[in-house]
Amino acid sequence: MGPSKPRPSWRHCRIAGIVLVLAGLLILPGCWTFSMEPLFDGPTDPALTTDQTLVGAWGYVNDGCQWTLTIAISGRNYNLTMAPGAGCQSDEKTTRYQAYLVKLDEHRFLDLEPNEKEVCDLCLSAHTFALLTLENNNLVLTPLDGDWLLHAINDKKLALAHVGGDGEYIDMTLTARPAELQAFLREHADDKEAFKVKDRLVFTRK
Repeated sequence: MGPSKPRPSWRHCRIAGIVLVLAGLLILPGCWTFSMEPLFDGPTDPALTTDQTLVGAWGYVNDGCQWTLTIAISGRNYNLTMAPGAGCQSDEKTTRYQAYLVKLDEHRFLDLEPNEKEVCDLCLSAHTFALLTLENNNLVLTPLDGDWLLHAINDKKLALAHVGGDGEYIDMTLTARPAELQAFLREHADDKEAFKVKDRLVFTRK
């Protein structure tokens, strides 16, 4: 057995992981929030669920670029592929994610992280969360607003473990455990400031 790989610092991991996530999410509007912990506590967490109706191809248009989101199911997780199409720039790239569906009371959230093959050896991938709904044959994802969260934490309106956050929301990464994250989202799932209507991403089934 060879020598173990050194564990990178929180700061190193945080920046590297977020950059990898942002490589795909920059095509989407909204102020995304990142977390070092997933939204579920291991594969036996009762909040972890699946929904076969999510499987298939979904279309999304951003600035004239027609993206296709393909969702496949594998056990208790999903494999997501976001691929550029007509109207996209030549430098737009296909990005891949692992995703998990988490049901908290009557709300469902999608936990996204970069595909493990796209994360470097000395990096930890960051998670990001979005409120998920199916509306009129559309898949709607509403991200947790990073600006709202940053201000709420800095104004002492809520306490949630994190690192950074002294400047913009992009400098903050949540470090709270899954149980804390679940409790937080249960409390704020219906908060229109936390999940802004203007940040909704509407995917149409293809």
